[in-house]
Amino acid sequence: MNARVRPDLYWWWAEATDYRFGADAREGRLLQLLIEGISETSAVELDQWLMKGDSGFVPAPYKRANARFFSAFVARSKIALLPGSIVRRFKLGLALRPDAAVRDHPATTPGSHHRHRTCAGHLDTASALKPKAVLAIIDDLIDVDHFEFRDRFTGGSRFELFWDQTTNASAGGRAPDYGYSLLGDARSPLAHRRAQSHGTHVASLGGGGKTPAYRLRHNQPFAGRSVPSADAASAGRLAAVCLPQATVMDTSGGALAVNVYDALSYLLDNIASDTAVIVNLSFGTMAGPHDGTSVLEAAIDYLIASSNDAVPKRNLTVVLPAGNSFDAQCHARFTVPPSSADDPSRGDDLVWRVLPDDGTPSFVELWMPEGANARIEVTSPNGDLQFHSVSEGHVVWPAGATGQAVQGGIFHSALPANGDHGQLFLIGMAPTRRSNPGAKSAISSHGDWKIKVINDGALPLPIRAWIERDNVSFGQRRRGRQSYFVDKGELRKSSNPKFSSLLRADRITGFGTMNGIATGRETTVVGGYQLSDQTLGAYSGAGTPDHHVRPPNVLSPGDESSVLVGLPGAGISRHATVRMRGTSVAAPLVARWFFNRHLNGRSPGVLRDTNTAGYDVRSGFGQFLP
Repeated sequence: MNARVRPDLYWWWAEATDYRFGADAREGRLLQLLIEGISETSAVELDQWLMKGDSGFVPAPYKRANARFFSAFVARSKIALLPGSIVRRFKLGLALRPDAAVRDHPATTPGSHHRHRTCAGHLDTASALKPKAVLAIIDDLIDVDHFEFRDRFTGGSRFELFWDQTTNASAGGRAPDYGYSLLGDARSPLAHRRAQSHGTHVASLGGGGKTPAYRLRHNQPFAGRSVPSADAASAGRLAAVCLPQATVMDTSGGALAVNVYDALSYLLDNIASDTAVIVNLSFGTMAGPHDGTSVLEAAIDYLIASSNDAVPKRNLTVVLPAGNSFDAQCHARFTVPPSSADDPSRGDDLVWRVLPDDGTPSFVELWMPEGANARIEVTSPNGDLQFHSVSEGHVVWPAGATGQAVQGGIFHSALPANGDHGQLFLIGMAPTRRSNPGAKSAISSHGDWKIKVINDGALPLPIRAWIERDNVSFGQRRRGRQSYFVDKGELRKSSNPKFSSLLRADRITGFGTMNGIATGRETTVVGGYQLSDQTLGAYSGAGTPDHHVRPPNVLSPGDESSVLVGLPGAGISRHATVRMRGTSVAAPLVARWFFNRHLNGRSPGVLRDTNTAGYDVRSGFGQFLP
């Protein structure tokens, strides 16, 4: 890897395991990357570099947009050779099918996109979608023809713009030319026969015909009130991007960054520059730097800032959930004292409980300040195996293993692509069961793995550790089991209904558990509370008292009551109602509020900036009632 290009440590893991857990990147296949370039011309420069060696391309829309962030398709063998004069860092995505005819695809042709762009890189033509405001949902499967989304006058769908990234099918606007037809994926026909989907439920809360308040009208906060069954959003224009099935099935959210950024770019490409765009993205991760500097967070901040600074100004609002991991025991904060000549292995231990019957990999990220001089030791549950990190590189076990034989590994970089501030140690663990009983791939041991951090520096070393998400999206078949941290000899803390031990700000803590893609400066982030008694959701992600991790802007209902868990929303069939809980359903209620403000011609309103005084690290600036 060129020394100036920051590497994605999950790319190192993929290479070490021969991509057996994600993108099928057999020799000769191209991989999607989300790239941060050195300058505004990096997309064109990288495309020229790739095309010279017939080793990939940058999709056509980015070659005209003069954007610092863009996606690209790059041959596996060329990723390590990316030029540091063009590329600053990258995040790994999905793989193309082996028979993809890259050079003949319109995404590689600069002249294939006939629309004129404004200086902000957004469309401004008569054919672009031009209502006063558009609510866009980026999620998994969305039934755009559901009864909740019908226009009450025409009977047609109010989704005027749609892109399914799995099949590359689209409607409204111009067909997307981001290269997704080359992925060769297909959405299972059974997906449309499910009783529920995450995307349809979220979309019904944000832009469905019935208001959320009307759905919840029997709950105590609405007692004695006249609750309208419809509002301006009930008739508003909608847009949707359905994420690839492979991305949705990846419990860690590994390929999320590329697909989300392409989705945002597609929406802005096809919506007029004087139309307000409210985007709800009820997805996320648990690991990451949590300081707003991950590639996707920086890219979203860049899009929002450049859109809102454009002339004419485009009002772009991106709403994200705070995450559901406050009580998951997946975050730890501690300080490691310096080792000494008398005790060179002196350090601090963290116990990571990896569960049996886990069909997906598990990951821990340990972040520490720039310039730190530290080592990591990982000990197996029975204590018979111990593995030591190496500086700026990786070690896997068993020693010398490759591909299918790798059980785990430690990866370290002082300048990772995964964040801009600090060093990262990534520990990856293979599944504890084989997805196919006849498979020969290696599995990892379940149990309590011990992670020791040894500080070879002269000063105490602060450590922040996060376990990556390993839960499936609502409506998906479960494949993984969430690992977690434990204090030695203790049961899982979530057995305590008050979570008192998680309310301290050090060791295993709920503070600092914000959604890993929701700590940027420009996004609106929503936590969850229980509507019946206004109690804070025990799961709702939080910031930190030292301000390292930002808090949510506001809380919104994520549960109706302790008996009626979750919020009611649309299922797949025409009149089905299903319940889903958490901050993923709290977020679209706030997105709907923004949508209504724009449609009613009122000031769009700004939820107070979390950089100002007066907020709480768990509840932001208080509760929002739909």
